Amino acid sequence: MACFPVAPRFAKMLIIGQQHGCLPYVIALVASLSVGDPFIKEQFLEAGDISEGEDADGSIATAQAEVKTLKRTDLVEKAKRRITRKQFFTVQSQLAGESPVSDALKVLAAVGAYEYAGGSESFCEKHFLRSKAMLEIRKLRRQLTEIVQVNCPGVQVSLDPRMAPPSALQRKLLCQILMAGFIDQVAMRKDLVDSSVRFSKRSPAAYTTMWSTDDVYIHPTSVVYAARPAPEMVVYGELTRTTKVWLTGVTIVERNWAPMIGKALCSFGKPLTSPAPQYNETKDVATVYIVPSFGPKSWSLPAVKAQQRRVGTRWQFERVL
Repeated sequence: MACFPVAPRFAKMLIIGQQHGCLPYVIALVASLSVGDPFIKEQFLEAGDISEGEDADGSIATAQAEVKTLKRTDLVEKAKRRITRKQFFTVQSQLAGESPVSDALKVLAAVGAYEYAGGSESFCEKHFLRSKAMLEIRKLRRQLTEIVQVNCPGVQVSLDPRMAPPSALQRKLLCQILMAGFIDQVAMRKDLVDSSVRFSKRSPAAYTTMWSTDDVYIHPTSVVYAARPAPEMVVYGELTRTTKVWLTGVTIVERNWAPMIGKALCSFGKPLTSPAPQYNETKDVATVYIVPSFGPKSWSLPAVKAQQRRVGTRWQFERVL
């Protein structure tokens, strides 16, 4: 891990990210997470010159035509700002994909599209990206690729400017790798840990983190903010406090991943009586179902299939199957 010039959590992601051809994506993810969010913040959007961006429903083109008919300067500027904001959210939606599950994967899509387009300034302007940040991501991505090539001779990886988008399986694995990197920054939907909590369909769901008693919420700028039903468990990059405590850099993860990815943070109780344990006399092991608890608050997780081994007169938990 020491050979990688990134935070330990990101070095861990690089080390475990070699499965199913995920390493090029993990390198790009780590580079972007290390540099920071490359998108221009919504509050810093300026009207400026309105680009002829992609416009699926024609609404932007219609609004652009209407701007040309306006005479008052203040109305023109207001209309331009409105169009710019619409273009911004259209770009965000396109990069997030049809079923967004992660803010980090949205940035990964931006990095891939940027390189595919040749890394031009015009691409950054059109997609509301900070060109300096994108150049830093490119440099770090190249540096990390070279480090892997030198220190991991058996690993085949290259800096491909035409890198294809990850497959559905790879997207799932990338979410698991993100969970492994941010295993200390997990948040659980509050109604799953407190049965007295109820949410309306319109109000955002509250979450609780591993280390705080405050209610936290997925930030409105996250691609998973509008996910319904609200995700049961997420990992996050940062906490931001304004009127509420917000989760940013959010990735949806599954609760049944926690015992495998965060085994060190889990405790495993007695086996369930149903389904009944199955004993393998040859190997002297038993296959059982156990309800694990996760984290310092002992969040209850779904039952998992596990293996126990006889040690003397006692059965000892060995691994999750």
